[in-house]
Amino acid sequence: MEDYPRTLGWQPGPVDERDYELTSFLPRPSLEGQKAWGWGGMPDLNQRREGACTSFAIGNSVNCEPRRQNIGSEYCFDAYHSTTEHDEFPDDWSTGQTGTSLRSAMKEWRRRDVIRSFAFSYSVEEVVSWLLTTGPVCIGVEWWTGMDDPAEENSWFIEPTGSVRGRHAICVPRVHWGMGDGNWVVVLNSWGRENWGNNGRARISEDSFRTLLEGDQYATAIAAVD
Repeated sequence: MEDYPRTLGWQPGPVDERDYELTSFLPRPSLEGQKAWGWGGMPDLNQRREGACTSFAIGNSVNCEPRRQNIGSEYCFDAYHSTTEHDEFPDDWSTGQTGTSLRSAMKEWRRRDVIRSFAFSYSVEEVVSWLLTTGPVCIGVEWWTGMDDPAEENSWFIEPTGSVRGRHAICVPRVHWGMGDGNWVVVLNSWGRENWGNNGRARISEDSFRTLLEGDQYATAIAAVD
């Protein structure tokens, strides 16, 4: 396991009335079942010491089914650098800017023709339904110290406890919901698979997921849509 800095980097952007809503793209409502969009052999993405989590979260999401791309870390770094040169924040990656918004990052990936468009959600139920029926999502949330080190003895669950040390974008490729034995989602981080959690993954319970996504006015979920 390498010594890694647990770098964050998501910055909330301003509200844009032109944003699509994820619910408009849902094929059908569903709140029961389990679904995993990851697959064996997916690229291991590692943002290292750059605040490039937005681009890396998107990279993980498009590497999942159903898009099943084969995008590596260098591409994610390049997309992040380009995003900071065109986003709503001053400076860029080379002059001190750390992080960017998920909206701006998605626009860059759309400009590169990796995705066609994207849509937002602020509802746990909508996100769960999307995960069960359509594909992975990316979330931008507060990152708490209690989420830094998932442990096997806790079944790899992380919780928003301790103190907030910044904001982070991360991919959600898996859900387990309405099965009678607890509800949770699985997040796939971009800190290197050997450096965090169970092969780069950790679980978040329904209560914690609701706190992260619905308990913070800036938190958001976003998914690539066709």
